[in-house]
Amino acid sequence: MPVRLLIVGLRSEVSDDPRLALEPYTPNGTGERLWKMVNDVTKVSKDRYFMGIDFINVEQAPSLEEVKEMAATRSTIVLGRSAWRALGFPRGAEFYSRHGSAHLVPHPSGRTRNYNSRRHRLRTGRLVARLACL
Repeated sequence: MPVRLLIVGLRSEVSDDPRLALEPYTPNGTGERLWKMVNDVTKVSKDRYFMGIDFINVEQAPSLEEVKEMAATRSTIVLGRSAWRALGFPRGAEFYSRHGSAHLVPHPSGRTRNYNSRRHRLRTGRLVARLACL
């Protein structure tokens, strides 16, 4: 069985339940915004997208060490510099940088201006789709 892509955020502002980390079913939430970027390049359904990816928030995981171990052993998308730094990755990394198997992308929050650019939305969507084999 193929290893699923891991997407790492920092924390949920909506729920403390770690099972709901970045889920794409909250209207206009981070998970839905990210799915829309992937859907723009693949036309993948939310259900298919959700089945191919594991989601975790650093601050809501059982332990930081567990998240670091997961990120070290599989393809990983890290959403935003705060989560990137929490994992101990290099400070000052540019978006779309890579550290081992982890890729830094802008966080798809409503506050991120990077995604006003279609180029950034497509770049992130393509990267997630490629790593998740969608």
